[in-house]
Amino acid sequence: MMETVEVASDAYVYFYPVVQNLKNLFQASIWPHSPAFAPLNQFRHSTTLVDWRFTSVVSPNNDTLYSRAWLDLDKTPMILGLPAVPVMDNNKKRYYSFQIVDGYTYNMKIISPRTTGSWDAASYLITGPSFNGNIPSNFDEDHIITSTSRFTFVLGRTGVYCEEDIQNVEAIQKGYTLTPLAQGEAAGPADVPLFPFIDSAELSKDTPEPQLFFTYVNFIMNYVSVYSDESELMQQFNKICVGPNMTFNGQTMSRVKYEEINVGVTIGAKKIDLAPITEHFGNVSDGWIAAINPPIFGTRTVLKGKYATRAFAAKVGLYGVDPQEAYYPSANKDIDGDTLNSTKNNFTLTFPAGRFPVVGEAGFWSVTMYRLPERLLVQNPIDRYSIGDRTQGLVYANDGSLTLYIQKDKPDTDAKAANWLPAPDPSHEGYKSGLFNVIMRIYWPTKQNVDSSGALRHVQNQEKTNVTYVEKCAILNISI
Repeated sequence: MMETVEVASDAYVYFYPVVQNLKNLFQASIWPHSPAFAPLNQFRHSTTLVDWRFTSVVSPNNDTLYSRAWLDLDKTPMILGLPAVPVMDNNKKRYYSFQIVDGYTYNMKIISPRTTGSWDAASYLITGPSFNGNIPSNFDEDHIITSTSRFTFVLGRTGVYCEEDIQNVEAIQKGYTLTPLAQGEAAGPADVPLFPFIDSAELSKDTPEPQLFFTYVNFIMNYVSVYSDESELMQQFNKICVGPNMTFNGQTMSRVKYEEINVGVTIGAKKIDLAPITEHFGNVSDGWIAAINPPIFGTRTVLKGKYATRAFAAKVGLYGVDPQEAYYPSANKDIDGDTLNSTKNNFTLTFPAGRFPVVGEAGFWSVTMYRLPERLLVQNPIDRYSIGDRTQGLVYANDGSLTLYIQKDKPDTDAKAANWLPAPDPSHEGYKSGLFNVIMRIYWPTKQNVDSSGALRHVQNQEKTNVTYVEKCAILNISI
């Protein structure tokens, strides 16, 4: 019994991000009735910043316009073309990045001005695991990406600096291209396999039904290469009929074995939730967690063998970029260790003068609100989902400090309302509680020790004294 339970537990942790990736593939480019559908090998560009209606991915950002595409690399490699990105009207350089993700959710490459040192036009060749053809001489090593997966995800983010700026970003997006390397008949559409219907509701459960979960695993692993140094691990998973070329059929198993697998899935789900403790990632300071040293997003070189870490990352923020590109301190507790709940308290986040996040020449920072347990954006009367250095009309104190007001009700003065980040209001239909977390996104961080310079704190006795007490600042000393 113990061996079956242990194998099932390990398999659930290992394949959790693989299945979350498959769910996104299905919703984005396989199921034509999906509102977010775009055919394989074609970009779908966001033309508005996401809001509370967006539910496709947990913890989405409200800072950039997405450009996403699922590639089918079975017949031919694809060429990703990026245009020259012009300087903005205020003479500031624009942030953008492209993230190439394999079937395991490892980041194979991040393309951005930070990594290339350039805003000039460029092209990148993305090849699949079965490609053995000739590579054109105009693609050097830095411009070739070899994927382990037939179905490979491309996710672009282009910074938006105000509503009026969206039209400028749309013009840039038109220059993002995907072109097959092969021409003529060889570039025609591949024979896409018949996908099983992906039951998103079942996958959203704490412990999904093993029959469905491992059926999904076995399907998609036929199109994802197994790493040679994990072949023995895959053989272990084969013992419960999980892996490439395997069939998982609970009806033909003994009832006892299926129940053991079910127990293993339950244990695996708990392992994922406990990953920050068991795998020792994330610096914690006064309620803030910064999973950066060691990181939870990145290449396989960085995350090799850290399966619970990779699964946890997929659960709380699928498709996060490498921490050198952007990192995400998050908090679901205040400075006293109390859970953030908008029905019990109001909160402030204060940045003392001169102690704001430090970013590169095209970088910026924001704080985004998410309702729990869904980890989705919060419906609110002013349609504000994030706040940061690009937010127009912020009110700074005379000493140069900035205090953000985090609460469900509009603050009682215009100055505070200008700095308001609305928290969940349980009176909204479908909202289960006032529980929330906030994520600070720092794009293109530059300092070796990054100082987030703020701590969530109760707004104490505001009605009586009109004073916000910020008794302590959280300093995140994080190596990146």
